[in-house]
Amino acid sequence: MAGTTPRVSLLLTPVLKLVIAVVGLLILQVLVSALPMVREIPVPSGLPLPVLEIVKVIIASVILVLLVNFAFEIEDNLEITYPTFPQGGVIVRWFVLLVAVLLAYGTYRILAETFLGAYVWLYPLVFLGLALVPLVSMVLLSYQHIDKLIGIAMTGIPTVSAGGETSRVKRQVQCASCGAVLQPGVKFCRVCGTPASVQETQPKASPQCASCGASLNAGTKFCGDCGAPVAPA
Repeated sequence: MAGTTPRVSLLLTPVLKLVIAVVGLLILQVLVSALPMVREIPVPSGLPLPVLEIVKVIIASVILVLLVNFAFEIEDNLEITYPTFPQGGVIVRWFVLLVAVLLAYGTYRILAETFLGAYVWLYPLVFLGLALVPLVSMVLLSYQHIDKLIGIAMTGIPTVSAGGETSRVKRQVQCASCGAVLQPGVKFCRVCGTPASVQETQPKASPQCASCGASLNAGTKFCGDCGAPVAPA
């Protein structure tokens, strides 16, 4: 439980930052649109768009930048929090990028209609290609790791083996200060900065049946897979 709070914080912090920033920008857009002096600004003859439309495009562009930055930040944090399934962070990153492409399509459509003229039909084709990249990547990754995704959906991380015992892909090392999981070879904790030389490893793996090799819970007297008696420790 020592590492639960830092891990949750590692995931919630970028989400809350994104939500607060997006809500703040949308409120700013509403306030600017409501100002009477903005509506009364004379539009130069060479300006193809109203001032309010330009403000909307600028604010939406800032939101797009925040989304792209969030996609890579949440990917890194998920890899730190769940090192046994790093592909989960990649899947989430592709999903957020797909959302960003869809938002960009709606944002810049007015610019395409204004400047492309007879070639406006190119606009949806370009964005279709942009959307297919994260969509196909996300689907392929999900298909390749469907067993892990099912295990996570049913039991969480780590997944459960066929013998009914909890198993991990590899032995993990936790920070002695905050409990965050450390990547192999790191010298400092990425959450609190504590040197890795003073880290402590997690408890050793559960004992195994001498007959069939299945994992056993502490205090088990008979193997749940083959029924062989378990020798006392």
